[in-house]
Amino acid sequence: DSPRPGRRAYRPKDRDDHMTQRFQARWHAPALVVAHAALTILSHPDAALSFLGWVSLVPVLLIVHSCDGWRRAARLSWIAGFLAYLGTVGWLTTVGQYSGMGPTWGWIAGVFGALVLSAYMGLYVALFAGLVAALLRPSRWHYALGTAVLWTFCEWLRSWIITGFPWAALGYTQWNSLLVAQLSRL
Repeated sequence: DSPRPGRRAYRPKDRDDHMTQRFQARWHAPALVVAHAALTILSHPDAALSFLGWVSLVPVLLIVHSCDGWRRAARLSWIAGFLAYLGTVGWLTTVGQYSGMGPTWGWIAGVFGALVLSAYMGLYVALFAGLVAALLRPSRWHYALGTAVLWTFCEWLRSWIITGFPWAALGYTQWNSLLVAQLSRL
């Protein structure tokens, strides 16, 4: 029972591999987006899992290297940054309640402010992803140094340009590590 010439025999393994590839292709990017957001949120002081800060950029770098071009990498990274910062500046929703606008309008203003600020801060994650995709290749010796310099540059820009809003910087995740705090003074 050999197949006709030019055709392969059906094997269940081929079908399983095809389904696995389709699943991975469909859920790879959203999973990385959510992973970055979750790692970033959990690494900040509210959850106090500061060790996650050391790997919170890994999903963004995987997004960069799994995308065909820098534009798609920047777009997906913006979504990841938006979600991550939304989780770290969510306290703005309560600030609006004490603004004198009343509880309902204050909450609406706080939610609007958190959404706008998170969208703006996500632009810097997109900038980072775009720069990494355009300038760095992972096979080069300077990749780790280049990504560190580009991330630091993007966070520095975020802390000075337009808003001057340095909230939720990656370095803040290490608030409870005495050794890292002492090394940062050097």
